[in-house]
Amino acid sequence: MRHCCRRCRHLAPALAIARAPALIRGYSDTHARGRQQFERLLERLIEAGPVDDDERAAAIMAAIKAASADAAGLAFADAVGLPRPEPVAQPIRFLDRRRLREPAG
Repeated sequence: MRHCCRRCRHLAPALAIARAPALIRGYSDTHARGRQQFERLLERLIEAGPVDDDERAAAIMAAIKAASADAAGLAFADAVGLPRPEPVAQPIRFLDRRRLREPAG
């Protein structure tokens, strides 16, 4: 991409970096996951990412979009070049609907 001056060349990555804190949102697990993704984004793409400014901006924006795509973090891991996270075990609970329908007493 052609830029009109040296300052404009750095505009795209600056805007992408300014959007990165949007990953940190919510409470509890959502907040912790967003903070972890933000820190990984800093490490992998902002501090040690592509040298070309346009490539860096595109990589950062793709990672932000991927982080919003799924809660498991699979797309984000692919976007920043990290190994995919292990699936988290979820308990399965079975309810006896008959017991729920019986009147108390």
